[in-house]
Amino acid sequence: MRGVYYLRSGTDRIWVPSYRLLCELLIQEVHNSNLSGHFGVDKTLNALQRFYYWPDMVTDVQRYVAACPICQRMKSSHQRPTRLLQPLEPPQRPWQHVTMDFVTGLPAGPSGNDAVLVVVGRLTKMAHFAPYRTTITAEETARLFISTVVRLNRIPAAIISYRDPKFTSKFWQDTWARYGTRLQFSSAYHPQTDGQTERTNQTMEQLIRTNCPDRKKWEDVLPMLEFSYNNAPSATTNHSPFYLNYGMDPTVPISTNVESQVPRSQQFVEELQTAQDKAVELSRKANATARRYTDLHRRNMTMATGQLVLLDTKNLRLPLPTKLRPRFCGPFKIMKM
Repeated sequence: MRGVYYLRSGTDRIWVPSYRLLCELLIQEVHNSNLSGHFGVDKTLNALQRFYYWPDMVTDVQRYVAACPICQRMKSSHQRPTRLLQPLEPPQRPWQHVTMDFVTGLPAGPSGNDAVLVVVGRLTKMAHFAPYRTTITAEETARLFISTVVRLNRIPAAIISYRDPKFTSKFWQDTWARYGTRLQFSSAYHPQTDGQTERTNQTMEQLIRTNCPDRKKWEDVLPMLEFSYNNAPSATTNHSPFYLNYGMDPTVPISTNVESQVPRSQQFVEELQTAQDKAVELSRKANATARRYTDLHRRNMTMATGQLVLLDTKNLRLPLPTKLRPRFCGPFKIMKM
């Protein structure tokens, strides 16, 4: 045909001049139209190669599909999650740092309590389970924390929690500022930041399911479930929370030779100090192992103020049905880091 060049490869493919605008118009036609479906690189490339050829076709298609704003917002991301794991440094002493969370959705018993406040010491892994009503206020939460944790242990130097309205309220922040306690908040929808409490929650729920046939009586067995949890060795420290907190394991019905378990004072102090120091070391090793494993499945991405980003809609309340809503929305400009 006059004025048209064809590729000599046994096909009737047209050789397209290396003119960027023309190439983009052709890619747009086979990628964006209602008959094309916004498919990925391979299918878009295959549709083009049936009829056309130009030297940098593959690169141009890859670049175009990657930059398509509709594909960015509507399609699921198959990339590895961003941001490498940054585990918290373990504290040096028991109850110096604690994590806390709520377990809700439990059946209300005679007292009306339908949830549990879970507080875990980050070094010893000791946990306290305190029942409460979900209508609890920030002031009542502070009183419950003091009667459950502070009364039995100490005023913590740091409390790590999710951004629950009770924990971000002025009353809660002013209360702990008076005691010199630092409040740290984990990232929303990222339980890795506070994985310790998340695992404790799961264990506590499992204990209720397996030890309380009458689900409405969960509050009656909760104290003994807390005892069971704290008497079990931690996979991280190799000691029970009781031992790391008090220097000895509690007496249970199967205990033998109870007197021999009580050490002399100097030996007691030395053994407890050694065990707590070892717990710090093992916690650091566990953090390093978790970081190595997690980072294998993640990619490091740095962002800067002024950069345009898309926001995942998974945890947003949007008017569209879940199956049909965009996977991402935006782009939005990063105003502050």
